[in-house]
Amino acid sequence: MRYFIKRYLSPGIDYLDTGIVTKLKAYADYDDPDIKALALAGLHYSQYKNKEIKKNWYLIDAQNVVVGRLAAYISKVLRGKNKPTYNPHIDNGDFVVVTNIEKIKFTGKKFKEKKYFRHTGHPGGIKEISPLSLSQKNKSDEILKLAVKRMLPGGPLAKKQLTKLKIYNGEKHPHEIQKPTEI
Repeated sequence: MRYFIKRYLSPGIDYLDTGIVTKLKAYADYDDPDIKALALAGLHYSQYKNKEIKKNWYLIDAQNVVVGRLAAYISKVLRGKNKPTYNPHIDNGDFVVVTNIEKIKFTGKKFKEKKYFRHTGHPGGIKEISPLSLSQKNKSDEILKLAVKRMLPGGPLAKKQLTKLKIYNGEKHPHEIQKPTEI
């Protein structure tokens, strides 16, 4: 960007040798939309307050959908990457309601052979569980929750974003009042 603005404005004169931010602010006042967009993009993220961010509700039917593909889409929506107001440090994602979770699919032999590992914190305390045993224990929602959790970045913001994921067995869910948009 630095080279482009320097070359585009006036070749041979180095405007950007000192005070790049002040120069970019000056370039942002130009009438040319290309220069203005480049200058504003180099300044900072656009800041939005929590009051200004609108949280939408989405409804997803998980019947015959592959776990990983669904989790990838859900993680984008939870983080807010589908919005033009995306900032990596702000929670501007939407709420996602997933129904029919018991009818979700895996590709290949993953349903029987995949293992989820966790550690108790004690020596020799590694535990493993498969999606087959989770579904037999009526914990099909944990399968999708683990997949989405591992696609989000670690930290307190990811934990807050994960609370906006609502998973239910069957067609019914208690979020009809929010009028979720069906995907």
